[in-house]
Amino acid sequence: MSPLSKYVSWQNRRGEPIYTDKFTVTPESQSLIFQVPYFHFSWNRPVAVYVDDGKVEKRVRVRDLTRIIQLGIVSAGIVTLTAVWLMGKGR
Repeated sequence: MSPLSKYVSWQNRRGEPIYTDKFTVTPESQSLIFQVPYFHFSWNRPVAVYVDDGKVEKRVRVRDLTRIIQLGIVSAGIVTLTAVWLMGKGR
């Protein structure tokens, strides 16, 4: 066990089930938690939805579009900064 595991943890959690006439739907999320004295930070993201029809429970993954867009913006920024730095280096 690393000393960092005292302060950082990953957790998967299931939410409250939602009942309909035919199905029971239960959301699942993943949390990254930083916890040190006087400071607590938690970052959550959707992971999946469990759909139960009474016979079979099926796990349906959730595509987190916000995270994909954020990664695209950060990647574009890194590429732009690298290109500007390389252009400035040639002068």
